[in-house]
Amino acid sequence: MIQLDLTKALHPRTFGYFAPLMPGLFFEISILLSGSYSFRKLADQAQLGYYTSLVVVLILAFILGNGFLLLVRLIQLTIGLSCRCAAFAWKKVLSGLLRLIRYLFSRPRRLPVRVAMRLQQLGRSLEDQLSPSEPSQYTIALADATTVLLKERYGIELHPVKPNWGAWFDVFGIPPKEYQRGSLMVMASEATGWCGVIAARIAPALRSRYYLSFSVFLVLYGLLSDWSVARGRNDPDFLNFIRLRAVLKEIREARNTSQKPTNVNIAENEDDLG
Repeated sequence: MIQLDLTKALHPRTFGYFAPLMPGLFFEISILLSGSYSFRKLADQAQLGYYTSLVVVLILAFILGNGFLLLVRLIQLTIGLSCRCAAFAWKKVLSGLLRLIRYLFSRPRRLPVRVAMRLQQLGRSLEDQLSPSEPSQYTIALADATTVLLKERYGIELHPVKPNWGAWFDVFGIPPKEYQRGSLMVMASEATGWCGVIAARIAPALRSRYYLSFSVFLVLYGLLSDWSVARGRNDPDFLNFIRLRAVLKEIREARNTSQKPTNVNIAENEDDLG
């Protein structure tokens, strides 16, 4: 039985080149099926042949689809910026609450015992959230893996006192693009949904319940995926987890490369000995 896997037969970047065609063709087909515009009349006015018209349709679909994919990417960046602003504002609220607790304890008037114990527990919890005393388990594991990678692949010994982990974490363990922008198929689906919404705005015949429901479903699912990606990128533990997997992959590749047997030409060696 013959099994064909296109993901292995083609380079992963090849699928990225065809992704804009999905929303672009959906937009063009929707406009044409609505009856608002006639492709044959437009082709006759431009005096284009059959194959030339087909090439123009594909080029326009690629351009339109790429534009909608850029719109999706802009939405992702906006959601990520909103998450960072919200995290910054939340830290300001927690620091203000911590200052209030310290002010209550600094007053000469004593607080009730139960209230003081609760405030102390809350104050310790806020201090741990704002400035954790110990790094997380993922950060420690990432530091260990980075040390092994630098020693085995590059022969670099880190400084035992100040290893400067921040710079090495930025160089090694770069998260894959799927974790930076999400799945390309989901992005193309969200762009298709936006194409459907705008096509319904242009052509009134497309404003049916089923067409709009399908387009809105694609948009909402894409927005949910964008929020999930933005939340993961702003979570230090999740980011270190992804970086750790990338570093471990580099370590495995380095060890496999070093263990490959060298091809020795026996005939040449015999000639040299002779």
